[in-house]
Amino acid sequence: MSFGNETWDAYQRVNEIFADRISEEAADGDLIWVHDYHLLLLPRLLRERLHAQNKRCPIGFFLHTPFPADDFWRGLPVQKQLLDGVLGSDVIGFHTDEYKANFAGACSSHIGADIEGDKIHYNDRTITIDKYVVGIDCQRFASAIEDPGVQAKIQELEAQYKDKTIIIGVDRMDYTKGLPEKLEGFRFFLDQHPEWSEKVVLIQIAIPSREDVKKYQDLEEEVNKLVGQITGKYATPKSTPLLYIHRSVSFAELTALYSVSDVCLLTSRRDGMNLVASEYVACQEARHGVLVLSEFTGAAVFLKHGSLLFNPANAEGLSNALYEALTMEKKERKKLYEKLRSFVTTNTRLVVIFSIILPPQVPPVLPEVRQNS
Repeated sequence: MSFGNETWDAYQRVNEIFADRISEEAADGDLIWVHDYHLLLLPRLLRERLHAQNKRCPIGFFLHTPFPADDFWRGLPVQKQLLDGVLGSDVIGFHTDEYKANFAGACSSHIGADIEGDKIHYNDRTITIDKYVVGIDCQRFASAIEDPGVQAKIQELEAQYKDKTIIIGVDRMDYTKGLPEKLEGFRFFLDQHPEWSEKVVLIQIAIPSREDVKKYQDLEEEVNKLVGQITGKYATPKSTPLLYIHRSVSFAELTALYSVSDVCLLTSRRDGMNLVASEYVACQEARHGVLVLSEFTGAAVFLKHGSLLFNPANAEGLSNALYEALTMEKKERKKLYEKLRSFVTTNTRLVVIFSIILPPQVPPVLPEVRQNS
């Protein structure tokens, strides 16, 4: 963990700017929904400003990343300030029960808050904490698959890779996503199973992220090196087992790639949820693809019974899971897929939005808004 007073000062200033602007714009009764670790101080700052303006606005906060265990959290010099800041909310949401429990433990241990089930009592206020399963808009993908342009792309990809088993990977170029681990594991798989080198292709999409940051530049350099080593060893004039795409892709292109892939490989070192898993499932009703998923994603908590889980730090374990996926019988693929689809289609984005913004314990928003919703 790295910490500097200059970056902490900047973090505080950004949260103050948001608080000033939002408190000016908010009307009495508006619901305010704050997102993610960038704005942990904002709920407290907002509550102070809104109170001074006699505005009563319920504040919700959702953390999209894992809340760490205490042995990591307590090493952060400003952890008490961050906890005090986010506890300015009325409701705080997390992806999993583990993240919620870690947060409650930190509040109890470090700022003396009283924990009572899903309630945190702190500074004469009661804050609700809960787990909310964030989903996707499955219908958007179902509609896209029927689009003539997407269908044409699907047919093009199927013809291009007619003799290949396709593995899809979609990740931001971020050190939490485990791209080096994925490539190391894939290389281990090819070393162990060279007969697959001309029968399989990993199509890895790496979406550029924070390219002006040295740590991310170093990551990109490491990934490029691994890509070169794998293609250099296993590619032939007629075939390559790895197609690396370092750019964003359109929604139509992404949907087509999901649809034609036989396996989805996600190797996050740590991830709040990872909705790529759900997106892949939404596009696989016809093919029943296999999801090979890092056990360190939030998605693994909910999709474990329909996925093949592994530790991304273990290249051999990744290789074994990948081999199992590639050689799985159709009957077993369908069985696993039905478990995945059942969860993904019943936990949609619409469901989670309404469960978060309209919980019964939060003071109601304007009555006419609720009547029209």
